[in-house]
Amino acid sequence: MALADSSRANAEAAKSKENNTQLRVELEKERIERLRLEAKVQPRHLSNAQRQALTEKIKSSDWKNSEIIWHGTGEREAYAKDLASVFEQANIKTHIYTLGMFIPSAWGLMVVITENDDSNKLKRMLDEIGIPAVLAETNDIIGNKDHPTLFVGSRED
Repeated sequence: MALADSSRANAEAAKSKENNTQLRVELEKERIERLRLEAKVQPRHLSNAQRQALTEKIKSSDWKNSEIIWHGTGEREAYAKDLASVFEQANIKTHIYTLGMFIPSAWGLMVVITENDDSNKLKRMLDEIGIPAVLAETNDIIGNKDHPTLFVGSRED
C-alpha cells in the first residue's frame, strides 16, 4: 500500500507543479496586459534626453517663430506646454494657445504642413528623437503657416 500511496502523492505533486506553472503564466500575461493599459493612459511628456536633443536641433534651425496649439483640456494642454517650453528654451518666439471646442477632435501630435520645408524639417527632428507625430494639412481654423506649428490632440490609444 505504501507504494500506491507514494505513487499517488508523486502524481498529485506533479499535478500541483503543473497547476502552479499555469498560474504563473496566467499572472504574467495579466501583468503584461496591465502594464500595456497603464502605458496607454500615462500622460505624454518629453524625457530629459528628448527635451535636450530637440532643443539643440531647434537651436540649429533658422526659425524665429513657432505655434503650438492644443485641443481640449488636461493631458493635451500639459503636453503642448511641455513642447512649447522646448521651443522657448531654443529662443524661438512661441505662441501657445487652445482652439477649445471650435474644432472636431484631433488625435496625436500633428505637424502642420507649411508652404516651405519647415514642417518636414520639424517632423524629421521629432522622428529622430522618438516623438510620434504625423504631418497634417492645414485648414481654415489653423490657417496656412510659414513657420513650425504643432497641434496636440488626444492620445492615439
